[in-house]
Amino acid sequence: MHRRNGFTLIELLIYTVIFSGMIGAVVFLTRTVQETRTRVRTSVILGNDLRFALNRITSYVRSADNINLPSTSTGVTLECGYASSSPGYNPTDVVLTNGIIQVTRGSSSTLAITSSAVKITSLLFDRTTSTPTAIRITMTGMLRNGFGASGVPQTLTGAAVMRR
Repeated sequence: MHRRNGFTLIELLIYTVIFSGMIGAVVFLTRTVQETRTRVRTSVILGNDLRFALNRITSYVRSADNINLPSTSTGVTLECGYASSSPGYNPTDVVLTNGIIQVTRGSSSTLAITSSAVKITSLLFDRTTSTPTAIRITMTGMLRNGFGASGVPQTLTGAAVMRR
């Protein structure tokens, strides 16, 4: 009887196919996990930035003495007046410039309230009631190129009522 040491060609092929399948599955799972991580990171960064901007704008509206919007009652620029409470902040202008929401308070310098990682594609102020003055704020943004999965927009809408 002839005794052989080692593996046959068929055995090597079977082991190679099994091993290749296992490596392919690991690569596929790793890629899926990384894509999911990028989508979640994108959503978190964008959501945090939009919420922060909405909270700041809401704060400006609530503490204002008067609100100026275009005569159509809808606009992309919001002007809050502070005649009695904080005259140094009069007026406070909120505008969208080059994808960044900027605020100018009185004679102070312009301050960006959205990060450079986020591009705001739409900012809209809509007067919903006159007495008391209520403003609906709608903003849409997405991450800029180079900051994860860009091109996936998020929209956030909120409302603020002038308290004075």
